Amino acid sequence: MPLKELKKLKRLKIINSLFHAGLFSLILVCLVFSSGGCGKSAGYIYLTDNYELEDQVHDLMDQMSLKEKVEQMSGSNENYLFGLLAQYTASDTSFTRLGIPEMVYRDGPRGARSMNNAMVNSTAFPVAALRASSWDTDLENRIGRAIADEVRAMDAHVLLAPTINQVMHPRHGRCQETYGEDTFLLGSMGVAFIKGVQSDPPAGTWRVQSCVKHFAANNIENTREQVNARLNERTLREVFLPHFKMAVDEANVAAFMGSYNRVNGTYSCQSEYLLRSILKDEWKFSGYVLSDWFAATDTVESLRAGLDIEMPFSNPLKLSDSNPYAYGTNLASAVRNGLVSEDLVDEAVLRILMKKIEYGVIDHPWGQGGVERNETALDEDMLASTEHVALAREAAEKGIVLLENRDNTLPLDRASLNGKTIAIVGRYSETFFLRDQSSYAGGDLYINILTGDIGSSWVSPPDNVPNGNDCVFDGDGEITNLGVIDYDNQAVSITKGIEYIAGSGITVTHQDTVADNTTAVQNADYVIVVTGYVPNDLFASMGQGGTGEEGEYKDRGSLELNDYDKANVNASLAENSSVIVILQSGGAVIVKDFVDHASLKGLIMAFYPGMQGGIALGRILFGDVNPGGKLCQTFPENESDLPPFDNISMNVDYNYYHGYRWLDRKGVEPRYCFGYGLSYCNYSYSNLVIDDNILDENETLTVSVDVTNTGSREGEEVVQLYVGYGNTAVGDAIGRPVKELKAFRRVAIAAGDTETVTLTVPVSKLAYYDPALQAWVVEKMVYGLYVGPSSDTGDPRMQTATFIITN
Repeated sequence: MPLKELKKLKRLKIINSLFHAGLFSLILVCLVFSSGGCGKSAGYIYLTDNYELEDQVHDLMDQMSLKEKVEQMSGSNENYLFGLLAQYTASDTSFTRLGIPEMVYRDGPRGARSMNNAMVNSTAFPVAALRASSWDTDLENRIGRAIADEVRAMDAHVLLAPTINQVMHPRHGRCQETYGEDTFLLGSMGVAFIKGVQSDPPAGTWRVQSCVKHFAANNIENTREQVNARLNERTLREVFLPHFKMAVDEANVAAFMGSYNRVNGTYSCQSEYLLRSILKDEWKFSGYVLSDWFAATDTVESLRAGLDIEMPFSNPLKLSDSNPYAYGTNLASAVRNGLVSEDLVDEAVLRILMKKIEYGVIDHPWGQGGVERNETALDEDMLASTEHVALAREAAEKGIVLLENRDNTLPLDRASLNGKTIAIVGRYSETFFLRDQSSYAGGDLYINILTGDIGSSWVSPPDNVPNGNDCVFDGDGEITNLGVIDYDNQAVSITKGIEYIAGSGITVTHQDTVADNTTAVQNADYVIVVTGYVPNDLFASMGQGGTGEEGEYKDRGSLELNDYDKANVNASLAENSSVIVILQSGGAVIVKDFVDHASLKGLIMAFYPGMQGGIALGRILFGDVNPGGKLCQTFPENESDLPPFDNISMNVDYNYYHGYRWLDRKGVEPRYCFGYGLSYCNYSYSNLVIDDNILDENETLTVSVDVTNTGSREGEEVVQLYVGYGNTAVGDAIGRPVKELKAFRRVAIAAGDTETVTLTVPVSKLAYYDPALQAWVVEKMVYGLYVGPSSDTGDPRMQTATFIITN
């Protein structure tokens, strides 16, 4: 029912206090019992100051039965079974009687996933870890907008992204899915993405809602459904929550997803402290919270905690005895039996319906209740469009990190290589390798011989599919090559991409192992070794670890390369004197066993670079693109240099320190520091200026620095600002970090030019959390200031100064 047709009804009921048996606090902004100048209607709770919108919601709720309200709080069993992750909430009853359509959800963080048995293209962007390594918030905003366009083209309303769980340890199976180890970088990239997703839509369509996940402390995969993350209050508040708060304060994110794990003994989806006290009450979050799939297990405790939607459905069907449903008929019965107040149901439904109205779901019920889709503004050509594919390539080019460039080997020179040979070695160089088979897999482009459709599905093409949709397969691995590759619009493997960019004068060969053709490796002018971890098959594992090496439900067993790739790297270095290694991984890799070998000339971190990764890598190798990526994760020299990673125990103490903050505290040098990355040109830093070096806690620190491109070509540099706490008076066991990232900016600089880069830091962002005061405190002291190209304070280009915070 369009909003203009909603019938205004007299307010009939006064919402009772949401205090229930003294167990939880009221989370709503205001509860009024008489009309007044503020525009509120008598007897209703209000979450925001948009009283007109909330009055529309109350009009709907006045007409709803308890059953209809509860239906809003669950996914649909039917659509789960036949559509898997194309999830809906609410039933046809609410739609046909009241005009309240279902919400359709889509994964995921690197592309809109098509489910519901639909075989359609979608753009497979690089994983978030690569995009974070671009340090480009404008780029991430544009990616959010593009994915939202594709979500709309799939008739969906909610994107289950971004993921902003920290990389507490790089062995975490899903670190490819998130923006790295640092709270500020995580939050900044997440905010940019959310703003893009939730930006104004094309005329006649709806805004897509972003659902940030997984709240909170979801940092281990193998034991994620059972593990109890034990954190003290400072660690929780300062390390594992600030980026989520940024999503609320700076991006007004529509929805949160609760995680599987426990936090200090309570499952996240039943944690009143996390969902109600912190998220809804303290942070004033006005959206709704949904569970991760099957993460809601207790009817009363989940509702009291503030869980608004149970996913993926609520009825007696369940995957196992360990996954009872919480809402649906169980919730309705609990209300009728007096176990939980209906006022809590009303609060949840208020939140859900507010977003359905605010984001245009109610006015766009296409495909539901027999309503035909007739939105001419929804262009299915948006799916894997030329513009979006180009954006995926731009993201890969900006986020791939050059780690080593010995003897200025790179970029390769086409003219000098004319008539010569490049040998590419690796099983994941010829296959189209997205390699994050999980809830965040996006559009794997190929042709299904069973249907004849180009499509995207849960399971990626077999490993022997050579190059995306330039071939077909029948599910048993039988392949027919279609012959012609559209390099600008299709998924392109690394081998095909390098071969295409190299040009016809250079011979590019491929073999899975050195042993396949040792002579070819020996005789090649350059050898490029491509590594990659075996992806975890989520369906095969069904939450029990699986047989892969990295992915959802599967943490890496080691930070070293697997034996297959070690053999290829070592054999290549032994047989050829000009070797370049490309790392594909979700996180840091230990490289000490081969990186100092005289034959190693180049080392590149490609993460998982998406459908145009092959083209991007080719353009970087041959200098068509000047690399500018900087690591979003620290690469340690040894895994033992990092805090222990326990993915076996059911109770794990989460450390305040990890990544560069841990290594700083221990005085340990990494192999490649956080924020590090090479370019084909050099940059110098000078003339650090602080506008005012004596500030109070209500002011903003403003600094500028001159950055000069001393190279012979244009490039892009990431300028990073860190604040040091060496004079802290905090005397507990945690203390304060040596330094923390507080600002950054990526800037393009022409050859020989100097750019003055200005960075700002609100002084309030320098606070620490005092558990005794239950408040954030800004220390009055002298702070260190570091502005430079990475987190390495020993870099001679690093500019340093101090500033003072006074009363």
